[in-house]
Amino acid sequence: MNLARRSALLAAAALALAACSGPAVPLGITELLGTVYDPPGAVDPPQVLAVGMLLVDEDEAEMMAASNFAEVEPGVFFGLATTVVDDGSFAMQLPAEEDIPDGVLVAAADALWDVVDAGCTVTAEPPTANVTQGGLSLFPVPLLYGFTEEGLVPLVATPTAIEDGVPYEGGFLSWLYADVPVTLATDDACADFDVVLELKRGWNQVLWTPGGPATLLRDAVDEDTLATAVFF
Repeated sequence: MNLARRSALLAAAALALAACSGPAVPLGITELLGTVYDPPGAVDPPQVLAVGMLLVDEDEAEMMAASNFAEVEPGVFFGLATTVVDDGSFAMQLPAEEDIPDGVLVAAADALWDVVDAGCTVTAEPPTANVTQGGLSLFPVPLLYGFTEEGLVPLVATPTAIEDGVPYEGGFLSWLYADVPVTLATDDACADFDVVLELKRGWNQVLWTPGGPATLLRDAVDEDTLATAVFF
């Protein structure tokens, strides 16, 4: 076969493969960049040495952290943590889908606990999508945890730092994993929550904003994945 014919056949094969594969599916974030700082007004708080993520299976009341899970007591799992460097910054790899326990990933329409518990209907498109469970109780879940010399502390993640004496209205960050691209939304009949999410396949940074007539849940900027975590 001469070179010209071989090149033509390879080009045709490449075009055929491209036509069969369809458009690329946008993927979510894989790394979380953040900065840990002392809570406003705190006196001698313990230093946060490392950060991990906790996931929750509400039905089983199990807590899991990112990747390489170890059961430290029945139903409680912690994983490898990401080191916090001297300036408070960290770069945490988010867990792959195969590292997420089966019970944490549920039907997308049932994933947001307190929205469903409030009697609101969450519409998922496509309805077959699965999303990690989450909610907004004392803390947004999934959440980050800090490891200190005095033990574990929950971290509240916000888009910008909370300043001492300044009312904070910026909302709280959390993260949801979707096994396929999916849109989640509440209808007008839901008075307590207003949810409009367009989740990519993979991890998505989301923003809970309490207050007003309803708590808002929206997509957060995920291009740079920056989050500031305050030790609570």
